[in-house]
Amino acid sequence: MTEAGDLTSVPTSLIKPFPFLVIFKDLKHVFSMDAIGREILSMAFPAALAFAADPIASLIDTAYIGRLGAVELAALGVSIAIFNQASRITIFPVIFLLAYISVCA
Repeated sequence: MTEAGDLTSVPTSLIKPFPFLVIFKDLKHVFSMDAIGREILSMAFPAALAFAADPIASLIDTAYIGRLGAVELAALGVSIAIFNQASRITIFPVIFLLAYISVCA
């Protein structure tokens, strides 16, 4: 006798796997190159480059300082963490003010 939660009693024709690509089925509408899509891309592309530049700069710093020694590399790890936290704290008011100004304008 099968239990209520036993899936072995269900025919396999009724069990359908979740298609992973269903998440991306409307992706062509997101990236349509109409006027709004081009405007969004013109703002998003530089923002994405700036977002990617910070880890790349940290990687280059680590590669350069790593050749000097272990103590210097340890100091760099702490300084990168402090710098990243300070930059995120100081950028928040700027982003908030830009959003506020754009709403008021």
